Amino acid sequence: MASKTKFTTMDEYVATLPKNVQGILEKIRQTIRKAAPGAVETISYQIPTFKLNGKNLVHFAAWKNHIGFYALWQCGIQEGNFALQGGEGFHPVPA
Repeated sequence: MASKTKFTTMDEYVATLPKNVQGILEKIRQTIRKAAPGAVETISYQIPTFKLNGKNLVHFAAWKNHIGFYALWQCGIQEGNFALQGGEGFHPVPA
């Protein structure tokens, strides 16, 4: 889990995490960039967020025992062993 620092960029957030977790978050980040090339990186609720057309598209975060991925509307991202389809919630990410 990231420290209690107030983050202003995704890079700042990711840098606070163990190297193996950084790799997982970077894969998520690259997958989102590929699926939504117009999305903008930001921090919202102190976790990494992508916005598209001014609206939050997805949030993701590293917690003690899992990676949380919160899709806020239909996004249809597919990469590797996971497919993400709308709805807010927890999605396990393969290591």
